[in-house]
Amino acid sequence: MSELHNNQLRLATVGLGNWAGRVVDLLLKQRAAGAGLVNLVSVFEPELGHHSRRVDALQALGIRVVDQFDQILNDPHVDAVILPVPIHLHRPLTERALLAGKAVLVEKPVAGCVQDVDAMISARDRAKRPVLVSFQDTYDPKMLELKRAILQGAIGEVQSITLVGCWPRDEAYYRRTTWAGHIQHEGCWVLDSPVTNAFAHYLHLAFFLLGDRESSWAQPTSVEAELYRAYDIENYDTASHRFIAAGVPVLVLLTHACKQSIGPHICVTGKRGTIQIDLHERFARITNERGSEVLRLSPDSRVDALDAFAKHVQNQPVDCALSTLEAARVHVVATNGASQAAIVRQVPTSDVVPGVSPDGEPCRFIPGIEQAMLQCGERGQTLHESGLMNWTVPGGTLSLLGYSEFRGVPTSSTFVKNIAHRNHRTTRVDETGVGSDA
Repeated sequence: MSELHNNQLRLATVGLGNWAGRVVDLLLKQRAAGAGLVNLVSVFEPELGHHSRRVDALQALGIRVVDQFDQILNDPHVDAVILPVPIHLHRPLTERALLAGKAVLVEKPVAGCVQDVDAMISARDRAKRPVLVSFQDTYDPKMLELKRAILQGAIGEVQSITLVGCWPRDEAYYRRTTWAGHIQHEGCWVLDSPVTNAFAHYLHLAFFLLGDRESSWAQPTSVEAELYRAYDIENYDTASHRFIAAGVPVLVLLTHACKQSIGPHICVTGKRGTIQIDLHERFARITNERGSEVLRLSPDSRVDALDAFAKHVQNQPVDCALSTLEAARVHVVATNGASQAAIVRQVPTSDVVPGVSPDGEPCRFIPGIEQAMLQCGERGQTLHESGLMNWTVPGGTLSLLGYSEFRGVPTSSTFVKNIAHRNHRTTRVDETGVGSDA
């Protein structure tokens, strides 16, 4: 099978709604501009009747639209498949695409649990076809420049990394799919949360910056996790985690239960300087004894990801890091570990304010959470360590050395017993699941 058509990789993608629809929009934009190294030739959408206008527009462009996944897998004019699909479908659709001989670009997170990632790695090795993961900021060539600066000692030995992000989300966000905010869906682990999903790119990026080689990610060896929810969801919407990777603390402070949007910001602190990355404004600043240098990040790293994928499939050199299944596994180990280390605590209703989003949807926010997270980031403290919120509890801890299986979320009794032992004090849990010192 030829992989090149007019010097472009021939792609099929899955879905026309939600994020999948935005992927189609990007591919059509590239097509209209005659730019990029990929060419959209086919789309699979199981519910064609819900997208009739979109289907007509695609067909008018000569793009095949089908309602069976096997139709794109059996199409000899398709070289690779993009999978912007729900988390619980990542593993099965990747395995089917590989079995059909297609290369795969799968959405982040690569899977809900580490066991599924390992199964995908085995499927890739059997098929001998490339698989990359859409951690889009990884593919920005400027990120590789930042990694090289760290490896070359621009800020000295790295002492810490802090990730802070506040993105308001409303009730509609958690209604948009049947798996949003859930721990499991259709018998599969999804662990949907800010750390797993919306902010996944940035935690993945933090571990990349800590890797000891240009193409490596630092493996987290332990986690201390605080998990909170203000919304009526199964999993958490607010996270305060501390990972240890390459001997360096990685502090993660993220929430959707906020009123103000902040960041995400990554700060890498070294013995002789800092690297501050603003992923909203798309710039990075390297500061050391020689002064300050600003790098402008790619305005749309999704394009960088598509081009890098095309080059990788065609065995061409790339000028960025590649988020392979092994690299994406690092993120899954971290998020699995956090969920296994701690129970999800409900923020007391007295500390949650109802509101209305700019779209007119009901929303919830925790007053002062943005300032608290910024202060925690500056101090290098978790939410509980800071004492800024009176409803927090000590984080649960877990070793991630050799981590190879997600064993589920802990029960309240197990978590409380661990906290009591570690702190030599009694902790009780009320009927809402919020702990308080006895």
